[in-house]
Amino acid sequence: MANQPTPPSGSLPSQKKSAVSAAWKHVSLKPTLPTRGFENNNGLNLCYRNAALTLFLHTPQFLSWCENYWGQSTSNSVPDVVRKLYDMFIAYWQCPNRREQAMQSLWTELQSPKYGQLCWQTTLGQQHDTFEMLENIISLLQRHTSQPYNDELMDLMTVALSGSRVCKTCKQKDSTVGDRVRYLNADLPGSKKATPIEEAIISGMKSETLADCKTCATKQSPHELQTQIVFPSEILIVQINRYKESGKLKDEIEVRGELVIPDSLLDDSVKGQGKIGYELYAVIFHIGDDSKSGHYTAAVKGPSGEWVMTNDNRVTFTQTLEKSMSSPDAGKENAYILAYRRLETQSNSTDSNTGSSAAVTSSNPKASTTGQSSAPSGQSNAGSSNESVSGKGSAEGGVQMKGTIELEGRSIQWTINQQLLLDPGKGALVALGPRARTQRATLQLTFTSEDTGEILEGQVTMSLKPRGVQKPRRGPSKTADTKDSGTGTKKATDTVSGKAAKPKGVTKKPSSPPKGTRQSARLRSKAKK
Repeated sequence: MANQPTPPSGSLPSQKKSAVSAAWKHVSLKPTLPTRGFENNNGLNLCYRNAALTLFLHTPQFLSWCENYWGQSTSNSVPDVVRKLYDMFIAYWQCPNRREQAMQSLWTELQSPKYGQLCWQTTLGQQHDTFEMLENIISLLQRHTSQPYNDELMDLMTVALSGSRVCKTCKQKDSTVGDRVRYLNADLPGSKKATPIEEAIISGMKSETLADCKTCATKQSPHELQTQIVFPSEILIVQINRYKESGKLKDEIEVRGELVIPDSLLDDSVKGQGKIGYELYAVIFHIGDDSKSGHYTAAVKGPSGEWVMTNDNRVTFTQTLEKSMSSPDAGKENAYILAYRRLETQSNSTDSNTGSSAAVTSSNPKASTTGQSSAPSGQSNAGSSNESVSGKGSAEGGVQMKGTIELEGRSIQWTINQQLLLDPGKGALVALGPRARTQRATLQLTFTSEDTGEILEGQVTMSLKPRGVQKPRRGPSKTADTKDSGTGTKKATDTVSGKAAKPKGVTKKPSSPPKGTRQSARLRSKAKK
């Protein structure tokens, strides 16, 4: 195995910043060096490690997450594994002679006993599955990452799914509990012919099981399980199921530079948001008959946009995906893991919530302690969309806010149940772009004790996740004057339902306060007295 990169088949990627592709534009750390490989020595069979970490090193969105974590947190609050990963990024892309040292430091950290017994902890001559390593790194980061960076990592690297179960006899369809996964499966037909990746993914998101049916006479009947995507991830990992009990499937997989998620794999809540497209940027190949033996290599798309083939420390600048797939170090029948990044478009590139997580300073005055919202500067409460109607039922255009405030270490709990007015001209309450999973909200609180004069205040930025859509309230009835043919007089009728509307001056008897607000109502009553 060569100790130096092989001469490129074409020109080297330019090291000028202007050559960095659009995928890297949100990263502060701009690569100044080309793609490089790693040593695989001392009989440790570390090709699986080299392939997995090469994939991470070519994921600019993951680098951006590390940058945000490092830059917006105190140094002692950043987990060691994130610090080592970020140092690895710097050494790999900007330091000519420090990447092996940074790799060894990261590798020592990943094998630390504090993370438990992980699959990549090696003994001499032992081989591991590179896919298991990818899974374990993401899982480890999720377990040791604080908020809100954990949520951002979940949005970056995991796909939210919905599920349904259809009886193959009577076609009865039932919803099943969805899940969040770190990857999608792609099933091969086992026919040893080229299979488009889209077909393989569709097949991988279906399965069969025996289950009780509500309508069939026989309880245990065949059901088809279908999973669909609710929230697409920014980074999409696809594992090709090559390894069966009967051995490795040698089907060739057909991939292109762009993947469009088929509509059949999208939940109804996602359809209509436009094309959900991904750019392929890494392929990991496995040469051998078992995933825990043989040899791993990786083809990656460098910062310049050109493809590079890596085989441990041997690097070939293949320049195109086609040349990488047909390389002697690769092969379409050996493609095992595909890594995609979400394509940015003009309509959705600004809506992603995977960027900076710094708290946004609000221009609104601090919330008062009276239970009333303050109006923005320069606006009166009379017409403000922030105006509150405390204790009243839902109003037209209103938003019901419910919350609980607890003080740590104190047996104090306040419940908020308040009606806020939302200007109809502001649109819907939930305003998420096609790529966003959460809506950011900045909460400012000030507590002032009238007895002691003590003041507690603070601000927090949180991510609010849409939970569902309730059936909207019926709008106010529209009325029209019509003549009564029998008496010649006019009476008001509801133009929507056709029923007679109530005469003016007749109002509904006030209803009881909603559950959870009676105590507040009694307190207001006492205050009036």
